[in-house]
Amino acid sequence: MKNKKHSPLKNRPLRNPGQSLDEKIQDILYDDVYSRVAISSLFIIVAVMEWSRQIFNTSPAPIFWSFIALVAIGYYTIKIAEALRKIKNIKLGRDGEKIVGQGLEKLRSAGYKVFHDIVDSERGFNVDHIIIGPAGVFTIETKTISKSDGVRKIKCDGDNIKIDGFSPDRNPIFQAKAQAHWLHDFILVFTGMKIAVKPVVIYPGWFIESEQRNADVWVLNEKALSSFLQNQKTVLDEEKISSIATQIAKYNQMTI
Repeated sequence: MKNKKHSPLKNRPLRNPGQSLDEKIQDILYDDVYSRVAISSLFIIVAVMEWSRQIFNTSPAPIFWSFIALVAIGYYTIKIAEALRKIKNIKLGRDGEKIVGQGLEKLRSAGYKVFHDIVDSERGFNVDHIIIGPAGVFTIETKTISKSDGVRKIKCDGDNIKIDGFSPDRNPIFQAKAQAHWLHDFILVFTGMKIAVKPVVIYPGWFIESEQRNADVWVLNEKALSSFLQNQKTVLDEEKISSIATQIAKYNQMTI
């Protein structure tokens, strides 16, 4: 029997400021707006059908419309199931990003500037997290994937990642490198500083098998990053950290 997949996250992310209000907005939209639009649309359809019968003097066709209804129900049942699966995956990814992001916030006490969800709308991608501190500049890509019961691990060997022995459909190593390259160019253009940017991929809740402190891309779980940072040499002073962080903050405000 195939093992059932489950979330790798042991704890739920902390609530965000204003989250209760966001939830109320969604409740109002679903309960008071979307449902009423759907019901109103149903009455409009019935009215249109009755006017069509009146104008064209047609007789009722229950068999035909029952067939149409069955086809529609089957089609939309499949589409709703697909949408629910997408929502489940998106929620898993969202919770993983929140947990990683909330963990990164603790680095502020160690002199790091922390940014979340930096969007490049022109190129159509986003960087989940950016941290700037004494150890340098880092882009962080969060990959939250479900796993089966038992010993489950991720092995990283250079540019190759194996998840329980299988390669992922999309290798996040190349994505992480592209994000770091983008941020390197951004810093060069807006500050004039040529700063090496370290790409990091985090798989929350997974055991990562490999020693990779000298690797081009760190592949870690959410608990390992702080110890990796502590073992790095200091390469940025407060002035450089502040200068880079200021430009990222300005960019972030422009893209909101």
